[in-house]
Amino acid sequence: MERFFEANQAYKTGRFQEAANAYIRLIEEGHENGHLFYNLGNACFQIGELGKAILYYEKASLLIPRDADLSFNLSHARSRTQDAVSPPTSALFSKLLGLDSFNFHEIFLVFTVLNVMLFSVLGFRLFKVHAGTIVHYDRAEDDWVLLQLSESKRGWVRNNQIQRIVK
Repeated sequence: MERFFEANQAYKTGRFQEAANAYIRLIEEGHENGHLFYNLGNACFQIGELGKAILYYEKASLLIPRDADLSFNLSHARSRTQDAVSPPTSALFSKLLGLDSFNFHEIFLVFTVLNVMLFSVLGFRLFKVHAGTIVHYDRAEDDWVLLQLSESKRGWVRNNQIQRIVK
């Protein structure tokens, strides 16, 4: 982390190219994080490399999506481009759910929690029919049979798991 502090010091003293080179070396060594990409974007912006600045701001926004300074700098850098191309918009689904303000790890965590909750609910809805229990045969489709235990309990079983009393 000493190189990170040296790069920051170079940036503070106006040696932007030296800072950018140090940040790039850190990334090449595998020290990737949102703040490192953000600082590299700032250094590139200062040395006039607008395209690289936007690239590194975008990479940073994937890791720290709700950082106000990053959002401002990215917006400012985009406004300085010469082409009249609007920034890419997130999918409508992402905007409706607010997913564009979360990083990948947060989305994965939410997805995992929702899946656990879903399968827990499904697990509680399952019922076991013990050997000898008489159930109502509703209908069959392919190798599956729909059985009805009561008004509120119905379920599918494989045809070879039951014996019919009446054909």
